[in-house]
Amino acid sequence: MRKKLHMYEECGKVFSHSSNLSSHQHIHTGEKSFRCCDYGKDFSCRVALQIYQSIHTGRKPMPVKHVNCASAHILHCYDTREALRSEACGKCFSWSKDLDIHQRVHTGEWPYKCGACGRGFRHHSALKRRQRVHTGEKPYPCAVCGKRFSQSPPTDTPTCAQ
Repeated sequence: MRKKLHMYEECGKVFSHSSNLSSHQHIHTGEKSFRCCDYGKDFSCRVALQIYQSIHTGRKPMPVKHVNCASAHILHCYDTREALRSEACGKCFSWSKDLDIHQRVHTGEWPYKCGACGRGFRHHSALKRRQRVHTGEKPYPCAVCGKRFSQSPPTDTPTCAQ
């Protein structure tokens, strides 16, 4: 049995569910029935509003692949990043944590200090790698020969000559 398809005549886009067609129509009509009570911004579907609100609550927004709403996809790609833009250089980010780390480039902040040599790092992971230089720790074994390394090798290439 073939599934019924729903086509929007104005643009020719086809949907497998009538609810997706209905949501898509809002893109063309400009109708925005869902309003953020905190900031007064309007959206064409409920999911788009929920993603927008997640920016303000600090919760991770729902990944686009789990959203059946075209305007939510547009929101995630544009509004979310617009809200997470570096004021210093204009670079956009999908996650607030990434923006926070990026801002260190502009502020000159090096919050992670090596206790052995005093060198500063912007990322905690870089400090951990530096500490291994001082301790001699080599926690990553080669899958082929067993030789140990201080940094994790790429998973698709062996760390030694076979």
